[in-house]
Amino acid sequence: SNSYRTYLDMDNNLFGAYDMTHDCSNYLRKSIDDQYNHSVRIGTMLNFTYIPASGNSRYEFKNIFNQLGKDRYTYRKGTDAQSDYEESAEYYYQSRTTYNGQFTGKHTLGNTDKLDWSAGYSYANRNMPDRRRYTTVLNEETNQLEVENLNEINREFSRLDEHILSANINYQHDFSFGIFTPSLKVGAYTEHRAREYNTRFLIYSWKNGLPGAYKVMNVPNELLQEKNYGENGLYLLEQVDWRNNYEGNNLLSAGYVGGNLPLGKLNVYAGVRFEYNRMELVSHT
Repeated sequence: SNSYRTYLDMDNNLFGAYDMTHDCSNYLRKSIDDQYNHSVRIGTMLNFTYIPASGNSRYEFKNIFNQLGKDRYTYRKGTDAQSDYEESAEYYYQSRTTYNGQFTGKHTLGNTDKLDWSAGYSYANRNMPDRRRYTTVLNEETNQLEVENLNEINREFSRLDEHILSANINYQHDFSFGIFTPSLKVGAYTEHRAREYNTRFLIYSWKNGLPGAYKVMNVPNELLQEKNYGENGLYLLEQVDWRNNYEGNNLLSAGYVGGNLPLGKLNVYAGVRFEYNRMELVSHT
């Protein structure tokens, strides 16, 4: 799918605690947004099935893939908590990828035994390669919008990746003792998840080579131009905070043994299950 959406004059407000004394809302930000969105979605599915001539086995290979992309531009006008009028803009592209693949098998082993198993792999990510934002504030003395601090012009890069591996196996054996036909079931399952998140945040800094009126320049069309970058002009400064990045993994393993006992019109199923889970989160502080 390929879609465009535009939202104009949207209220976008941030509230503090309600003002009980004056019986009114306490605005930390009161603004109006114009937002333009472009979204693209692609999905594919591919499955294979194989049944040998004997008919005692069945193999399946299943695949699902989805790719989502989104462009969004937002222009905001309004007042902050100090009642200063400001205008800001945000532009970013974000993509998401998901894939799920599974290979399975089912087998009939004679008249009394059944076996099934599966192995799977899944992947997901979210990528925001360059989120760009800036804020300008109205100077009431000159009645012009100004960049108060070049820190208010920033860029952010972030990426999240997750991999999942899984496998399981189940076996069933049917006994026959005359009219008494109990069955035994055993199985195991394991899953390993690994996730990594990385982000970089950069602000603009400057030296004395910028034009004297840089504060009132239009940010994307005049200030952030190639001629203003350099040793004595604009440059990007990374704000390093390793606490924003992390790695995590989770291991789950389980097994079970169960039995089905048919006692006339009554069936009794009993079993035991073992489960082990280990989670680890590493923050780069």
